[in-house]
Amino acid sequence: MSGLNEIIQWTEDNIDFERGENPQLAFEFIDSEFRQDNRLPLADILGDQLPDYLKFLEESTDTSREDIEFTRLEERIESLQAEIGEFFNMLGTPIR
Repeated sequence: MSGLNEIIQWTEDNIDFERGENPQLAFEFIDSEFRQDNRLPLADILGDQLPDYLKFLEESTDTSREDIEFTRLEERIESLQAEIGEFFNMLGTPIR
């Protein structure tokens, strides 16, 4: 199997995406499916068409790179807030 269109067709036939799913994780899963079937890594098969395929995955999951980065930043902020709270608790100083 080669070519962007064939891989997109295979993906549509075999993979069910959920809205908001991380396209990079979807790519990694699909790549692992290809490797389990003794195929080349998906990035090697796609070559210079890889950005087009990643765009297809973003559209299929309705998730952009900006959405993913925003989610990562939100998670990091929550983590930092928890760490700050723990620090103040160790000092015995309540956060106001």
